[in-house]
Amino acid sequence: MTEAKTKSLKIMHVTPHLGGGVGRVLLNYLARVHGGPNQHELWCLDYANPQAKERAARESLVLRDSLGLDHIRLSAAARKADIVVAHWWNHPLIWAWFMGGLIPPCRLLIWSHVSGLASPQVFTPALAAFPDIFAVSTPHSFTSPVWPNLPDADRAERLRLLFSCAGLEHVARAEPRPHQGFRVGYLGTVDYVKMHPDFISLCLAADLPEASFLVAGGPKDRELAKEAEALGEAGRFEFLGQISDIEQFLSSLDVFGYPLNPRHYGTGEQCLIEAQAAGVPPVVLAGGAEEYVVEDGQTGLVAHGEADYSRCLERLYHDRDLRLTLSARARTRARERFDIQSTVQGFEALYAELMSRPKTPKTWPGNPASGLSSLTPSEIFLNSQGPLGRFFAEAGPGRADQHRTGELFSRLDIADRSETRGSVFHYLSFFPEDPGLKHWAGLLGGRESNVAAKT
Repeated sequence: MTEAKTKSLKIMHVTPHLGGGVGRVLLNYLARVHGGPNQHELWCLDYANPQAKERAARESLVLRDSLGLDHIRLSAAARKADIVVAHWWNHPLIWAWFMGGLIPPCRLLIWSHVSGLASPQVFTPALAAFPDIFAVSTPHSFTSPVWPNLPDADRAERLRLLFSCAGLEHVARAEPRPHQGFRVGYLGTVDYVKMHPDFISLCLAADLPEASFLVAGGPKDRELAKEAEALGEAGRFEFLGQISDIEQFLSSLDVFGYPLNPRHYGTGEQCLIEAQAAGVPPVVLAGGAEEYVVEDGQTGLVAHGEADYSRCLERLYHDRDLRLTLSARARTRARERFDIQSTVQGFEALYAELMSRPKTPKTWPGNPASGLSSLTPSEIFLNSQGPLGRFFAEAGPGRADQHRTGELFSRLDIADRSETRGSVFHYLSFFPEDPGLKHWAGLLGGRESNVAAKT
């Protein structure tokens, strides 16, 4: 029987970890609604970083972390909650929780913080059908091949869009600051998992006299600096590492150059939203979530291919009037489209929709409705990999041959070889004794000793 909406809902947020971009989005949202009618609690399966803990304490938010595989405790909390919100990306602990067989009947909202289109961060049919509502954070996710596999009625009942906005107050006062030359900036993850693998070359290909390229973020900024140095172009780049004053950085730029890996998994692109809100016109590549954030010719330029990216930089270098027009429009449109209040209102609509439905059992295919799952860590990993899981299975212990291993390798991208980000090395860091995970890690380079770092 459907329960009527009460004055105060108990909402349980479950996240793999808390920190970085997703942590900022979530904590800013909770700070905005704290003191309202609903009660929110944060449950982190892995760690909450020190900044997140300090922020939660400052806002008097209930935060529990390092829960790991304590599914009994999670189950008890989920049973008491009116709504469970799972903040999803491919992380070993959240997959283990979904498949563990101990989630009680509940109203489950999955909010994906990845596009779900590129391995190892992919949507699977079982994942898409698991919650009451599956909210994506970019329209780009609607192109995932999992959705046509759901019946039309199921898709209409489950699939929603909830943009991911962290708020713009911290860049609200950004104004251009005088500087020498022409400055193109990048802010965010400095790693070719996220950045275009030819980032340095794309910058240098543009004919921009007196231009400099500023790169803020990590963790692989030193590696890119060495790459620029090897090309004899170290003087044109400035690698700043992690920065604390985003407003000051953006105020020093003429253009925000943001060419990403075509197979990156991002959605909200908070840095891109911040750049526009600060009045810095961006140049991005077509084909990803960033194409939905930047309005081509209105708030920035969307390049169609690598050569066009360089031409777009040149166009903004030579056409100051266009640059200023895009800047003014970007500032206005970003604040209209990506105000955090939109996220608040989006959540409220989803909560109301969920409360019109009864709590229902959450059973992973092949698992009992209750009781601890018999799935091994290897099987959990295979379930998480979507189509790629079949190739890992065919290159599994006792089954691998040269042909199968070669076919698996041909399908892997840079993210599949990462130490984190849902790769086999990431899973092995949580389940170091699993023979299948150790076998696949060995095939990919024997990096078992380098998997201690977790994200």
